[in-house]
Amino acid sequence: SASLAQQALPAYVQQVAARLGETPQIVPELQTYLFVTKRFSAALANIHQYFFIYANDFVGYNEMRDYATACTDWALHNYSGVPRGLQKGVAIYPVMLQHPMNPGAIQFVKEKPKAKFAAFTLPVVVDPVERQMQFMDSTPVWGFAMWGGVKKAASEALA
Repeated sequence: SASLAQQALPAYVQQVAARLGETPQIVPELQTYLFVTKRFSAALANIHQYFFIYANDFVGYNEMRDYATACTDWALHNYSGVPRGLQKGVAIYPVMLQHPMNPGAIQFVKEKPKAKFAAFTLPVVVDPVERQMQFMDSTPVWGFAMWGGVKKAASEALA
């Protein structure tokens, strides 16, 4: 039978859809839900946001890393618009629903991501049953002005 996180996935996706005012897409090759939005940050850059949502209680450190990498690669490969860096940026949110949250997955999302040019990946673990969320606590020095907005957008859309 489906896990509690998998059972909660459709309702959670609808909740995020309502918050973002967007309709979810399905990315067949990743088997995830995807929302793509645009917002203007405090730094006046136009941010393309990619929210990938998947549920799997058994994802640990390595699987969360692989999922985040796959989502990032997909978003950067499928991004269209003005070249990144010209007042444009990409924020990628690989979201994993779990109940209970896997300690390895939490360990991964707490690490600082690798720097990418005008692209920010913020992996997130959400427990839809306990209504809790984990992601990086610190704010990297590089892209400091943008990271605050990236984290705030995650809290507003995903909590």
